[in-house]
Amino acid sequence: MTRTTLCGAAAASLLAAIPGAGQAAADLTASPLAAFEGVWISGPGAGAPDGRPQGFGPQGPERKFRPAGPPPAPPQGPGSRGGPPEAADESEIPAALAHIDGLDRGDLAVWRLMTAEGRAAFARTDPHDLPINNCLPESLPKIAGAPGLQDWTAEDGGALTIFHEFSTATRTIASGERVAGGPHTPGGEAVWRIEGDALVIETGNLSAVAGGLARNAPGSESRSVTERYRLSPDGRTLIGEITVRDPQYLTQSVTRPVRLVRADPDTEIEIFPCSTESAQRYLN
Repeated sequence: MTRTTLCGAAAASLLAAIPGAGQAAADLTASPLAAFEGVWISGPGAGAPDGRPQGFGPQGPERKFRPAGPPPAPPQGPGSRGGPPEAADESEIPAALAHIDGLDRGDLAVWRLMTAEGRAAFARTDPHDLPINNCLPESLPKIAGAPGLQDWTAEDGGALTIFHEFSTATRTIASGERVAGGPHTPGGEAVWRIEGDALVIETGNLSAVAGGLARNAPGSESRSVTERYRLSPDGRTLIGEITVRDPQYLTQSVTRPVRLVRADPDTEIEIFPCSTESAQRYLN
């Protein structure tokens, strides 16, 4: 099944609204979401702006997508290839986590910042229970920086929807200043607002989930996530950061950079079938 994202007149209309393609700057007052609409490339090839590992997403194979316009300038500095975290060095894996297959650098970075309760929960992790290994949508913050394509759409009524090719998940973000109290769910409750030249997305009411803080590191129901995105002057790149707070499992908040590159307007998102057998093939 193929999810067609943008083509023809719709693409031309959108490109006319992109800064650097007919406008000097994005107008975030009259139509705040218009400049952010479109298909974006995340993960390998997009890179983090300062060379740090991008986002909280898992490692994965590099995929090539065609960006809109000339290729963006590569990030500079040591380790600037960007992309998802690398596999963890076995010599650095704590004994409490030695039974977990597929640990990566992000998992170890989170472990070092975890409370005693968080470490105990991590040590009980069974990779067979991870959503991605059961063909279920991933949760935040992992999904926001995971490799793949993201389709951002402004809906009637002011909501923003983001479809993530990674785990075929759709997030619906309402217009508002803050998340109200309510039941906790894997996707939580999210609101967006404009602060100056930035689009800010706040998500709360998230349920506890395996792999909720990194590829394998669990997240508690006390976690909340803030995403902040700014458009580059030419409108082809989203420069952002993701901040996660989890007072139950983390001793401090954690912030990671994220960088998305606008895909060609004719890009299509292909949805592939998932099988639990295939998803768990790497597990012992």
